[in-house]
Amino acid sequence: MKIQDKESQAEGWRPSQREVGEFLKGMPLCSFATIAEDGSPQIARVAFSVHEGLGVLIGTDAASRKAVNVRRDPHVALEVTDADKRFTVQYEGVARQLTDDEFAALEEEHYRQRPESAPFKDEPGQCHILVSPAFVRFSDCNPHPWVLSEFRFTAED
Repeated sequence: MKIQDKESQAEGWRPSQREVGEFLKGMPLCSFATIAEDGSPQIARVAFSVHEGLGVLIGTDAASRKAVNVRRDPHVALEVTDADKRFTVQYEGVARQLTDDEFAALEEEHYRQRPESAPFKDEPGQCHILVSPAFVRFSDCNPHPWVLSEFRFTAED
């Protein structure tokens, strides 16, 4: 891991929304946070794929805590960090479980991005959750001060 140089005058990277999507596609796992029934946070490390409009797709067992939580409260957050490059993404959004037909439209791209998830494809009880972004912050933690790029989304995005 690189150590931050507080004397650095580097500009830092301010990626476009498309570039943030490409960065995310290169990352194998994210921390996915949901809200438990008692209001406490729950977090899991999961594989994910990235789709149009920075939509994030994960697969999980329909009985998992995250799936149960999403069906009850769709507000979620996720985080992705590349420690070597000192880039991080904070992502807040609204999640929903996809129908089989909805997932079928995204399936090929999901498994292209995450071939390691293919063994779970035919597991009984498997479900897929699509997260639509509300807020995304990309941080380049190399220069001092850090360089932040923020994207806000509306229901029409």
